[in-house]
Amino acid sequence: MRFGNTILTTVILFMMLISPFCMVFSIVMADDNSVTINVAWLKFPSDWNTDEPLARITLQSSPLLPETWTINWSIIDLLEAPKEQFLNYDIIIATSHYEYVLTDEDNEKLKFFVENGGVLWIDDCGLRENARAPLYNLFLFVEFRYGEVEYQGQDVLNWSHPLINGIYKLVQAEIDGLGEGTKGFSDMIQFYDPRYEVIIKERESGYALTLLASYGNGKVVITAQDILCALEAGESEDIKFAYNIFALRMARLPLSVTISPVSASILVGQSVTFTSTVSGGIPPYSYQWYVNGTDVEDATSQSWKFTPITPGTYIIHLNVMDSAQQTAKSNTATVTVAPQLMASISPTTASILVGQSVTFTSTVSGGYPPYSYQWYLNDNPVSGATSSTWVFTPTASGIYYIYLKVTDDKGNTAQSNTARITVAIAPVGGYSIPIQTPTTTKLVAPYIALLAILTATFITIKRKTKRKH
Repeated sequence: MRFGNTILTTVILFMMLISPFCMVFSIVMADDNSVTINVAWLKFPSDWNTDEPLARITLQSSPLLPETWTINWSIIDLLEAPKEQFLNYDIIIATSHYEYVLTDEDNEKLKFFVENGGVLWIDDCGLRENARAPLYNLFLFVEFRYGEVEYQGQDVLNWSHPLINGIYKLVQAEIDGLGEGTKGFSDMIQFYDPRYEVIIKERESGYALTLLASYGNGKVVITAQDILCALEAGESEDIKFAYNIFALRMARLPLSVTISPVSASILVGQSVTFTSTVSGGIPPYSYQWYVNGTDVEDATSQSWKFTPITPGTYIIHLNVMDSAQQTAKSNTATVTVAPQLMASISPTTASILVGQSVTFTSTVSGGYPPYSYQWYLNDNPVSGATSSTWVFTPTASGIYYIYLKVTDDKGNTAQSNTARITVAIAPVGGYSIPIQTPTTTKLVAPYIALLAILTATFITIKRKTKRKH
């Protein structure tokens, strides 16, 4: 180790005191996304033996620890523990300044652990000269190159890799500061099994500094940067990198997502709320909802309310990404959207007598046929009036209000306009028109008398005229 206990304790306490002011990152998730990670420190013949490293304190209490994570820390003895005991842990960490040559039995235990989904992390803590690896002869072979030159920089070969872009996304400045490699301890990885992927290399020499290999259901991570010593000093980039390694263990479960409901039939203006269920991967998750293959702006939550404004058929799905950049696409849901259900009736007004009738007809559009009908008279349903037309024959005078309620095949309802009918009572015996015969005697007599006078006058004048001739 590179630091005295007093200095280290002081540094850690100082970091914890200032952390509320300089560390603002936190992950907030539902309780059902809580994660417990069981970490074991590997005990084997080396200078790092049963003493628990101060890295444990850093990793268990750092403000950078995701809020839903709990880290349990133990020690497991490589030589004494049966291989089945290794399965109690998610992460096993090994380091040393010296070389330990693994036996076949040792390798069998470590291989068994990794094959069953565990993550084995071997960190070079600055090997002494002529030492080849903390665990030499590993089932996935790796050998370090001893060096004394400070790193000139660390280059990432795959920025999307979950070790770099996982729970935390590291930037170049943080990569360059990883481990103790910039402080004079500059071992590098010289030989390694081709199944390893190089994640980080030294800028000037090109030698590998970080390797990762998948084996069975688990992972093997090799780091040459002396990250565990740096963790004891509470360096934030090393803490982030360690948490990204821990997150690899959870990634053994495939990421999957389902949405519900899987189908819906609604009207324009109505809504359907979709919910999702996510499993596997590495929480927390990010969400993006899609309609007909196009991402929906601001639809980035675990649930989403869809309110269409035009009729049609819509295909809905959800894409989910976990903290290790794994993605999963949900099942699809089909939403059928019909125009709003509308109903109207005619006539809208009429004036009739008691006993006369008015025939109402209806016009219905939208919704989902077939339709069912119910006519209402003064806000009361009319028994048996369940057709698209209705004949109203009032038995009493008054003013009546008629409307129709229509229900479509999906249970949507619409109410028509209201008609106003005025009903009057006919007089007893019916209506009659009086006939009057005018008296003409008094009017004719004067005319007869006048006619007689005119006739006599005419005759007298005619006689006088004949005498003169």
